[in-house]
Amino acid sequence: MSSLARCRCRHCQTEFDARWGGGFRYADRFCPECGAWRCLQYSEDPRTWEAFQTLNLTFQQPQGPLHERQGRIAQAAAELDAQVQLVLGRCPCGGAFTDEKPHCPGCGSGDVEPSGQVLMDYD
Repeated sequence: MSSLARCRCRHCQTEFDARWGGGFRYADRFCPECGAWRCLQYSEDPRTWEAFQTLNLTFQQPQGPLHERQGRIAQAAAELDAQVQLVLGRCPCGGAFTDEKPHCPGCGSGDVEPSGQVLMDYD
């Protein structure tokens, strides 16, 4: 589930609206260098969609010991994340869209907090 909220940077006190959390069928990613945001619908890219489907199937396969199943899920999730990063590419500032939490658009700090009520929750 994603959220949209008014946020405040603890470093420079800039206030801004940010969304984070990703959804069931998309990923939100932020550039840790400048705070830019990108969203990718998994279905936009065939390889990303395939990695997403693989992760879903892995969740549905209860065979084997729990630790082995957890390992398969972690591997499938890492493969999906790597594919998302590949498709999103580099940020115009030179950074990469790797973080799943918002960064301050003023100073790029990841030390941000909601400064008021959540404006919207959605998926």
